[in-house]
Amino acid sequence: MKKATRIAVSIMLAIAALWTNLSGQSKPFHSKLWTFATKGKIFTTPLAHDRALYFGSSDHSLYAVDAESGQLQWRFETDGAVHSGAAIDGELLYFVSMDGFCYAVNRNNGTLAWKFQTAGEQIYDPWDYYLSTPAISEDLVYFGSGDHNIYAVDKATGEKIWQFETGGIVHTRGEIAGEHIYFGSFDGVMYCLDKNTGALKWQFDTVGNRSFPRGEIQSSATVRDGVLYFGSRDYILYALDAQNGTGYWLQQTPSWVIAQPTVQDDVLYVGTSDGPRCYAFDAKSGKKLWQYPIMLNIFGAALATADEVFYPSFDGKLYVVDKQQGTLKYTIASEPADKNFFTIFTPDSTLRPELLAEAQKTGDYGKVYDQLHKLGSILAAPLIVDDRLYFTSTDGKLYAFGRE
Repeated sequence: MKKATRIAVSIMLAIAALWTNLSGQSKPFHSKLWTFATKGKIFTTPLAHDRALYFGSSDHSLYAVDAESGQLQWRFETDGAVHSGAAIDGELLYFVSMDGFCYAVNRNNGTLAWKFQTAGEQIYDPWDYYLSTPAISEDLVYFGSGDHNIYAVDKATGEKIWQFETGGIVHTRGEIAGEHIYFGSFDGVMYCLDKNTGALKWQFDTVGNRSFPRGEIQSSATVRDGVLYFGSRDYILYALDAQNGTGYWLQQTPSWVIAQPTVQDDVLYVGTSDGPRCYAFDAKSGKKLWQYPIMLNIFGAALATADEVFYPSFDGKLYVVDKQQGTLKYTIASEPADKNFFTIFTPDSTLRPELLAEAQKTGDYGKVYDQLHKLGSILAAPLIVDDRLYFTSTDGKLYAFGRE
């Protein structure tokens, strides 16, 4: 390329970058490119690797789909719902199924390499939607189980290296930092373990409240700059010293904090459940920077980009919020939410009273949420790869969107 041409191209790129910075705007993801349908609800974020997307479904299968076209590459069937996310290392893909096994399969063709059997899975209550997504460090794969244990197995063979028993179901993903791994349990305890031996380094008991005295931890933890962040069903967002478990700050919220905190540039982004709000907090002090109210629960983690934060919701929408102002920019809806919103909600955006009547009479709100799931609830963090947005839904579909 000639020098003058290179200079001209550089100037054009600089002008484009300057315009983007000045405008502070990205084109919205309004162009639906394709959908891929399974036969069950999907609760977890797809894993992207080498032009493929990997994700599980309630139809007992793990799928590999071409990220460009949405075409099926392969499918691996288990004997239980696949409500864990997937993890990848080399040629192997790892995930957990409700049948009580952790699986390792070849990422290229879905053939089984090994499987490890736990003492069995169980679900805590109707809102315990997820299984533990495996975490990988060096030669080990780590995951929690409904049998109350945390496991470390050899990533090549599936041989058990160690296990650690907690007082409750463990469906969180292990967060690895240095030589430690952190797991929360439904017993209300955050555990810090030596990742090589499984020895307990420290544990932290949540505060609990009158309605949820155990302070169950359904939220996976996030470690940034030596600080461990996680939420609990006691309505509290916690920030601890990751090295010794002492407290830095806590922030009271209106309801459960199920979503894993997202931390970027010293700001923590998270959503809450029954008191549904999108939040931004100062990660160092815990000071609330802004909040934005939405219609229904947030269980999935937020996705932060350069100028926006994407919050997934039970109402089948992704709320795209301005990072600086905390104002809504636009929403993206699953197909059922787009077409059937007012079969569940009234014109003034409240739940139809007939849906609540039986639940209020019996105290069983699980059926209400089953109806909400028919809107295509989005219960996992979205994913952006190569300027494409991907998300999963309880309508059993994986969605791919491009910018308009």
